[in-house]
Amino acid sequence: MLKKQDKIHADTPHLLFCEGADAYYFLIWLLDFLKKEADQFSAFRVYNFGGIAELKPYLRNIAKTDDFKKIVRSICILRDAEANASNACQSIQDALRDCEFSVPQGPCSRTNGSACYPQIATGFVLFPSCDNRLRNGTLEDSQTI
Repeated sequence: MLKKQDKIHADTPHLLFCEGADAYYFLIWLLDFLKKEADQFSAFRVYNFGGIAELKPYLRNIAKTDDFKKIVRSICILRDAEANASNACQSIQDALRDCEFSVPQGPCSRTNGSACYPQIATGFVLFPSCDNRLRNGTLEDSQTI
């Protein structure tokens, strides 16, 4: 279920979908810092899709909003790898595929759009590594990597 703050805004066509409050607030603070360093980060907005099992219904619902196809240009999903990074990777890829978005080959890779959403690039990041390696863990584990 979408919340009021999940509205799509014309000035922020690049969407960061994250899992849970910790990642949400971390990314908001990070974006605030990056906006001071480079203006292009003003075009990004953070959305909390909830728990792991809520990604697919969240993607389906937000894609049905009025201006989604007109405004959105990229989606990046950020979530914890938890105890099995391979499963987390597959879960994100399955959710994107099932919702007819293009599917990146792995973390920190990018696609250029799908038949249903040709103008929307997609990508994803798994915490804690924040690179293309599959590593088990969470955002909170990032400090030890």
